[in-house]
Formats: sequence, C-alpha cells, structure tokens
Amino acid sequence: MRDRLKTGGRVLWLVTLLALPACERGAESGVRAHGIRSADLGQLVLGRTTSSDVERLFGAPQERALDGALTYRNTLPSRHGQSRTETVTFRFTDGVLARICRARS
Repeated sequence: MRDRLKTGGRVLWLVTLLALPACERGAESGVRAHGIRSADLGQLVLGRTTSSDVERLFGAPQERALDGALTYRNTLPSRHGQSRTETVTFRFTDGVLARICRARS
C-alpha cells in the first residue's frame, strides 16, 4: 500500500511538472480569451489615466511599444463558429492617456 502511494505521488508530481510549461505557453500566446468591455473603458479618463492605471485594470499588455503605447489582443467568439481578434491600443502623451484605438479582424 505504501509503495502504491509513493508511486501515485510520483506520477502526480510528473504530470504536474509536464503540465506547467504547457500552461505557460498558452499564457504567452499574446491573445487573451475575453475582450475588453466598453464598461471597463468607461473607467478610463483621457488626460488623467496613466499606463499603470491601464495595467492595473487590464493586466500586462501583449505589446509595449517604444512610445509607451500598450496593446491588448483578445479572442472574441463569433456566431458563425469562427473566432475574431480584437486589438485595443492605449496611446499616451506626457504620461497620460491620449487615445484609445480599437479594431476587430
């Protein structure tokens, strides 16, 4: 019985060890599973919101441009069975939010 528990523990440890990199790869794919809602965008104020505020609300961006712009990509389900990608880019001037660009493809 004790040997079986030891073997079961090793198998569980091995499965966990193998699953972790797969989870990390999915997280780094650059596409989130849910979109940025309009209600969330309503919390942002042009000329006042900072990049830190945006990251606090939406998490780390998939892309951080040299000019400080933050880009988020999200996969959106479609009624026709195909997924679409939404891209939201937050642009900053003098450290505060100047523009929000939203595109779907």
